[in-house]
Amino acid sequence: MPSSFQPKGKHCIVTGGNQGLGRSVGLELAKLGAHVTIVARNEDLLRSTTAELEEMRLEENQRFEWVSADLTNKEKAIEAIRTSEERHGSIPDYVFLCAGASFPGMFVEQDADELASNMSIVYHTALYTSHAAIRRMVEGGKPKGCKIIFVASVLSFMGIVGYSGYCASKYALRGLADVLRNEMLMYGIDIHIYFPGNMLTKGYERENLTKPDITKRIEGADEGITADVAAKALIQGVNRGHYQITSDPIGMLLRSSVGGVVPSHWPILDFALGVIGTLILSPWRLVIDYMSRKEGQRQEQAAEITRKLSQ
Repeated sequence: MPSSFQPKGKHCIVTGGNQGLGRSVGLELAKLGAHVTIVARNEDLLRSTTAELEEMRLEENQRFEWVSADLTNKEKAIEAIRTSEERHGSIPDYVFLCAGASFPGMFVEQDADELASNMSIVYHTALYTSHAAIRRMVEGGKPKGCKIIFVASVLSFMGIVGYSGYCASKYALRGLADVLRNEMLMYGIDIHIYFPGNMLTKGYERENLTKPDITKRIEGADEGITADVAAKALIQGVNRGHYQITSDPIGMLLRSSVGGVVPSHWPILDFALGVIGTLILSPWRLVIDYMSRKEGQRQEQAAEITRKLSQ
């Protein structure tokens, strides 16, 4: 069965398209002959990335545009979709929701507003943009074959110390995608969601500045992947028609273990991976629980030493 993913000549919108995964996705789409609109806030980065897109063009008639917008604002997200449509002369065919950021920290140490900001940056950005885009797809009268691609995280499947705000937003994103996958069947709109692990980007470098030491120890020797590798894995998954897309063994095990009422890639293999995942991940969960308790004891001891020294 041929893939329904045919980006050549299609209008693709990429949020967070001026850097990181979004930039790499935009470049891959340009190589495949797509018309690309990248949406983000920083105009200088948008201009420079658009110039890179021009260098990747496959066809002379390809169009590359950029829109500066704060997608955490509902009205700005609607305006961004409308502006991209006006500049290309067509509604978006495929929308890649790559915008987002992570600001890890300990739950009791972070401000409540800071924790809540994760929902705005990750979830609301994707919610507002996907809602505006889907409405235009349906209103345009030819929604069949259009695609919405969410970018979540392996932390949509599990929670670990230091990611309380981020995990909550990524779990919400997975829930939204699961509902839309079912609901959009009414219109023939395809939904996909990607669950990458650590990605070697500037955003990841910023993330490590506030990441607690225990979180770094739990993540261990995970070297991560580049944004270019992740973009290729994402597009390959969409091309294969996969709903849930992963790009590393841990992501694959977590996807198969969590399951739920979503399509399976290969039922027999996914069942086997689910069993293997349970055998591997259950002991690992005990290990990270132990590490969390030990960290609590260490902090208590440090606080006691500080108290005695101050007397």
